[in-house]
Amino acid sequence: MDLGAMFNSAQVTLEKWGGALLTVIGVVLLIWMGILIAMKFFKKGQDQTSVVLIVIGLLVGGAFVAGGMGVITNLSDVGQSTINTLIGAD
Repeated sequence: MDLGAMFNSAQVTLEKWGGALLTVIGVVLLIWMGILIAMKFFKKGQDQTSVVLIVIGLLVGGAFVAGGMGVITNLSDVGQSTINTLIGAD
């Protein structure tokens, strides 16, 4: 039994599941932001939800739907390169 192959297979499977989960979270977030926009229009300013929060929610939800696990991977790669640059480990 090759442990390396088993762990690589597990990593690929978890990345697929994680991407699917992030896509579902993105869809839920987009639906919720749509509801908040509708409430904002129908309540004519009585709603306490910030427009900035709604826009950020739409951007994050759209990124999760479009990118899934790729968005998280890219963000972690950028963070790692930033840390390496700051500590001079390039």
